[in-house]
Order: sequence, then structure tokens, then C-alpha cells
Amino acid sequence: MWGVRQTVNARDSEGESVQFDGSTRVFYDYHFGSGNTRPFVGLSVGGVYGEEVDETFMGGPEVGIKYWVQDKTFVTAMAEYQFLFKSGSDARDRYDDGAFFYSVGIGYNY
Repeated sequence: MWGVRQTVNARDSEGESVQFDGSTRVFYDYHFGSGNTRPFVGLSVGGVYGEEVDETFMGGPEVGIKYWVQDKTFVTAMAEYQFLFKSGSDARDRYDDGAFFYSVGIGYNY
């Protein structure tokens, strides 16, 4: 399954204006089995941008589980390993400098 993930972050510090940053990633997830509950593995790649971040590319593997509550609506839990890079050659050098991210969300298939 191919898709797009969008993240938006907002910081509101006292005495300062609200600052925004975010990321946009394209992903591919391979789902195992059938039925309402399905584990998956995948990869994602995209970019990080905003007012308080160093704009760069990001990518990495992911693993998780989806539970379909209706035909097109699901709840998901996921763990991702993401690393930042400026170019293809930089990606090889930076892979070991990544971080793990955990998320729970709701999704919809169009």
C-alpha cells in the first residue's frame, strides 16, 4: 500500500508568535494476512521543513499494526526508525545517526 503522511507541529511560547514545522513523507507498507487486524512492514522517505528546523530529507524503515474498524477506516500503531540526510551519499553516512519514533493514529483509505 502506497500513501502519504503529513505531520504538522506548532509551538506557542509565551511572548513569541506561534512557530510551525512539519514533515511530508511518501511510504510503502506491505501488509501480512487478511482480516481486520494486519501487521505491516514498510519504508518511508520525505522531507522536514519549518521555521525552527534545518530543512532536510528523511527516511527509514517502519513496522506496525493496523486494525480496520470499517472498510476504509483504520486505527494504527507504528514504530519508525528515521534518519536525516541532504543527499544520496549523505544517506549512507547518516543511517546510523537516526532515532526511533512511535505513533498511534487513525487513517482512511481513499
